[in-house]
Amino acid sequence: MGMDVLNEAIEKLTRGPGRERWTPSLISVSDTAMRVHPAQEEEEATHIWECQVRYVTFIGVGRDAHTFALIVDMGQRFQCTAFWCEPDAGTISEAVQAACMVQYQKCLVAAAPRAKAKGAAARAGPAAAGDAAGSAFVPGLPKASGGGGPGPRKRGVFSFLGSFRQKHSLLHTP
Repeated sequence: MGMDVLNEAIEKLTRGPGRERWTPSLISVSDTAMRVHPAQEEEEATHIWECQVRYVTFIGVGRDAHTFALIVDMGQRFQCTAFWCEPDAGTISEAVQAACMVQYQKCLVAAAPRAKAKGAAARAGPAAAGDAAGSAFVPGLPKASGGGGPGPRKRGVFSFLGSFRQKHSLLHTP
């Protein structure tokens, strides 16, 4: 369903008149937003289009490997935006996918402390309340890793980002 909508929108744009008026642009993607700036503009403050990553509902590369499109939830309606990419749409697709996954990870992390705090309060007894000598754990605060490397949450994010590095290197091998 989503790819049908994207491909239809892409076809309307590429086959319709006005292709010569398309603006050469640069797309910047962060974990929170996508911004499109005119390629000729020196100042990055001006942008043609902007989208918060959290509102992206669907992304895809079109039938032509140069085309990339996404569907954004605009509140009362959905908007499909398409891009013609050089040399192909693979890199931008991966960047937007990674940004969406980081947003999803942030949602999971934001929801996790509430669930852990409720579970920890239910299990807390006299022995769990700090009987261990030198325990620095304070309920509601993140536990220090003690110099043993990053905590499990940070390791999970590094592992997640590492999978994109591997995928990127596989895509660009001759």
